[in-house]
Amino acid sequence: MYAETSPDVLTCWKDIAHYFGKGVRTVQRWERCLGLPVRRPSGVDHKTAVVAYPRDLEIWLQSRWSRRAIEDQSSHPATDRRMLCAEISDGLRVSRELQGELRTLRKENRELIDQLASSLNVLRQNCLLSSFEANCTPAYFESRR
Repeated sequence: MYAETSPDVLTCWKDIAHYFGKGVRTVQRWERCLGLPVRRPSGVDHKTAVVAYPRDLEIWLQSRWSRRAIEDQSSHPATDRRMLCAEISDGLRVSRELQGELRTLRKENRELIDQLASSLNVLRQNCLLSSFEANCTPAYFESRR
């Protein structure tokens, strides 16, 4: 990637980015998401100095970024479109099924909430009645006569 005067070691993100002809954030994302081989001092967090060896970067580049096979380049656009349309149709069908299931689950959930509210009202009334009966002893009634 670099000219013929490529250094033995790239010692910062800027050098690594320049080696690839990309921006610093791009190569940092490649490290995070695609496993770009950079090295850091051991026992230190991710915001430290980095080094990379051009030979490691070239190996990574060849293994991760290969040219598409010739048969991929000669694939038929019409076939690709048909496959894409089929995938989209399947996705839409699944989406509709899931929406139906969601409606059913919401309805069941609403019914369960209503049952719970009804049960809580009955329980509350029973507690109030129990409390009233506990306070209404025979002595209470006799003192009222």
